[in-house]
Amino acid sequence: MQQDTRMVPCPDGRELAVCEWGDPAGAPVMELHGTPGSRLSRHHDEGAYRRAGVRAITYDRPGYGRSPRQPGRTVASAALDVAAVADALAIDTFAVVGWSGGGPHDRELLEALESGEGLGSGYELPDSDRESIAAPDRRRVLLEATREALAPGGWGSVDDDVAFTQPWGFDPAAITVPTQIWFGEEDTLVPAHHGRWLADDIPGAQRRVLREGHLAADEYVQELYSWLAAG
Repeated sequence: MQQDTRMVPCPDGRELAVCEWGDPAGAPVMELHGTPGSRLSRHHDEGAYRRAGVRAITYDRPGYGRSPRQPGRTVASAALDVAAVADALAIDTFAVVGWSGGGPHDRELLEALESGEGLGSGYELPDSDRESIAAPDRRRVLLEATREALAPGGWGSVDDDVAFTQPWGFDPAAITVPTQIWFGEEDTLVPAHHGRWLADDIPGAQRRVLREGHLAADEYVQELYSWLAAG
């Protein structure tokens, strides 16, 4: 069950809206939502977290949901926010997973989901993504998360996209922790070459190549969460 939203203070005076899912006594995993997304972005089957022994922690990144905007933020700015959440929850060690982040859906996603037209006519989605979006539970979670994400407007997505085109604030080649890069060969929103680039640039990164599209990893979460929980 979703816990009540709690507000976590940041050193700069902002607050972040946080939720938890799965096993409260499980291995902590910070989940960073996509563009757009919110603390309500989670797997549609919460049992997947429990079966893997995971305590999933989600939060509204700046400009989404109940978390105020942080103009000028970089990709690396998220590290300080994740640290603030971990400190507030008294968590010393945790895994991190990030989903998507590159799909410029904004309000078209919400409107398309409500109208039953998938992700809109501007994208040629593979059959695997269309089938995933058509599933009632998956659709319900997408709608909840996207409505909450865009409630204050579209600035979260704008700031995301600006951050992606600027220096990230860190060098992927400097990453030393165990890392897996998952991507779908048929992804039309975040092309597979993005995943290959990251896997090539992060030392020792394992690549998990799926044959499906953008939402493919949703079907393999048991494997992913189990790996994250094993730490």
